[in-house]
Amino acid sequence: MSESRSVVSTRMSALLLVAFFLSGAVALIYQVLWTRQLGLVFGVTIQAASTVLACFMGGLALGSYLAGRWSDSMARPLRAFAIVEVLIAVSALLTPTLLGLADTVFISLVPSLEGSPALTTVTRVGLTALVLIMPAGLMGMTYPLVLRAASRSADGIRRTASLLYAINTTGAIVGVLAGSLWLVPELGLSRTFLVAASVNVLVALVAWLASRGEAPIPHTPAAPAADAAAGALVTEPLSDRARWVVLLVIALSGTVSLALEIVWFRILVFFLRPTTYAFASMLAAVLAGLAIGSYLVTPWLRRRANWQAILGATEIAVGMTGLLSAFLLVRANDIMVWMWTAGAELTPPWDFVLPLLFAAGFAILPTAILLGAAFPMGLILWTTGGRQDDARVGRRVGTLYALNVAGAIVGSLAGGFILIPTLGAQSSLVLISAIPLIGGLTLFWMARPTLRVPVVGVAVLAFVGIAAVLPDVFEDVIQRRYPGHEVLWHAEDAQATVSVAQHGDQRVLLIDGMHHASDGEGMVHYHRAIGTLAVAVHPDPHEVLIVGMGGGTTGGGASILPNTRTTVVELSPSVITAGSWFEKINRKILENPNVTFEVADGRHFLKTTQKKFDVITADLMLPHLAGAASLYSADYYALARQALAPGGIMVQWIPVDTEFQHKLMLRSFLDAFPYVTLWIGGSIAIGSNEPLTLRESDFALKVAYPQVQVAMEGSGLGTFQLLVNQYFTHRPHIERYLGEGPLLRDDKPVTEYFLSLPKNSPVVDLTPYAGKPEDIVR
Repeated sequence: MSESRSVVSTRMSALLLVAFFLSGAVALIYQVLWTRQLGLVFGVTIQAASTVLACFMGGLALGSYLAGRWSDSMARPLRAFAIVEVLIAVSALLTPTLLGLADTVFISLVPSLEGSPALTTVTRVGLTALVLIMPAGLMGMTYPLVLRAASRSADGIRRTASLLYAINTTGAIVGVLAGSLWLVPELGLSRTFLVAASVNVLVALVAWLASRGEAPIPHTPAAPAADAAAGALVTEPLSDRARWVVLLVIALSGTVSLALEIVWFRILVFFLRPTTYAFASMLAAVLAGLAIGSYLVTPWLRRRANWQAILGATEIAVGMTGLLSAFLLVRANDIMVWMWTAGAELTPPWDFVLPLLFAAGFAILPTAILLGAAFPMGLILWTTGGRQDDARVGRRVGTLYALNVAGAIVGSLAGGFILIPTLGAQSSLVLISAIPLIGGLTLFWMARPTLRVPVVGVAVLAFVGIAAVLPDVFEDVIQRRYPGHEVLWHAEDAQATVSVAQHGDQRVLLIDGMHHASDGEGMVHYHRAIGTLAVAVHPDPHEVLIVGMGGGTTGGGASILPNTRTTVVELSPSVITAGSWFEKINRKILENPNVTFEVADGRHFLKTTQKKFDVITADLMLPHLAGAASLYSADYYALARQALAPGGIMVQWIPVDTEFQHKLMLRSFLDAFPYVTLWIGGSIAIGSNEPLTLRESDFALKVAYPQVQVAMEGSGLGTFQLLVNQYFTHRPHIERYLGEGPLLRDDKPVTEYFLSLPKNSPVVDLTPYAGKPEDIVR
């Protein structure tokens, strides 16, 4: 049947394009939702995030492969696409329930998994795969099905492949931005699931309507077109060997794109800050490049040319621009500052988000555009190879797409777990960029274009020359972000990039470019006071838990009692190592025999530990950073309450920047604990299951140890009266201050989406709600 007789043909209906656009949007919304929810189940470690990504992409690869094999025998693939979208909606709506079951199962297995990281990883992957394999697999089916419906012949593939890819990827950009700027902060996770599923049903309806005139695809191969030259992609058909090389290069392109993405994000976060908006902007920049590249190459794909050589040249350019991105990355901050100045008249949230997008795009777009152009070239070379071969088009599409996604899985895991921890971001960038260079040189050489010898020679020499003169990316980045800072020590692990720098007479700790600690007097006093206050208030603490290491000052303050065992839980092993640079302020916590360190997610540790603690507190973390809301939510505090021993207390910093945020976070704390008091002007909350009572006799027993007396004095708590003076108020007054209002929940982590918070909220004034020492002193 001729291409012109199909409603879904070269002139694809607008309905189909809209449907596939929306399909791409909801796919990314689901990925955002699943990553956040699985982070609550398994922790916000890079292992957990990579597990989500690997299982999600594994499902895409499996679905693509299966749909590719089936689509060639389908009479109406567009109707199959409609059915698949409905199944995506149903299976995605089930995932929150299934994740709850996975959480229960995992917690029950933790005792038997203890001491076996490999078995723990296998269990985590297995449970995640069981939850995601169905919806992700169904999502993977969409591209082969729609492409087969829109392309009834090999020539039709050339007309539509890159356009569909661009449309779907553009939808993904909208999904990322809509999810981050509006859906999750305004609706929460649960209601966003409902919205996304509703869009899936709408897509199914649109696809079904578009398919009403869909003519069945014959199961017998179509005859070659009369004008073979018009349908030919290359002058001569590719050899089987060349087609397999194309397949390998496109599979490796998936590896390169995800590995580069990880390296880019690791460096750019120094400038853009580790916020949810920054990560959304970086991902949007990558997707925009892929969509632009695919769209730009669309008009050219039906022209006769040596497309094997062109694909080879494109891959060579990917390698070169990937390497050159090092120079762009260190200048991204200049672009962001310029945009903030130029965009002074923009309205929220774009006054904040657009500078992030422009800065990320400045560094990422050149390489991402080339990667976006390479995929449809490789798709067409692999599926048709210059021939009219309609019989197995769907199968070939599914195979290539599946291998490209499988390559992306390898890239995400290798980039985060192997390359950056082993080689560092800069050397990883060189190694990753060399992969498309080699693949491109191979394709270019096999295509036998003129001047292939000098082109290959110049490309190799240029790559080696640029690699030799690359700047020290992180030192350059730190100098631009923090002028006058001298880097003393630097380390990169799977979780974070950690630097210790000297600025004047102060030593500072930078984690992913954010200032987390210093030996400045003001910061040391406050951090140390939190830890010391915790063990001073509890009558007789034996087990103390500190969530987060920082510079170790809080942990050092909490570990002053000789009979107290302190556990510090920290995500990044490099942060723990950096503690040796702050020995004078953390009381040499790394050498303290009563202190143990756990490399883990604090929330996950609380959920799975069998121990009970007399004191639980945390190093200070800004609540607007990505992932931080899970350590300030009412759900987190409920977990902490369950881990308290009888008479135990939780000591929590509550930022007092604005009244709305302070009330939101404090209200969430009160939701978990029946007894709550405020200290140090209202910035520290102490929660417990029993009424809190201070006794001078308990305090005297502690300061009877000379070293404890000295430590207490160093924190401004050298006498019982000084300790009492830090008390501010108790629950009745707090409730009067708070009134009715929302809680910070895992389902709606609004502090991370700070652009959605009320503007011009007044500064906190707690003076009218002060209590009296008699409230707690006995």
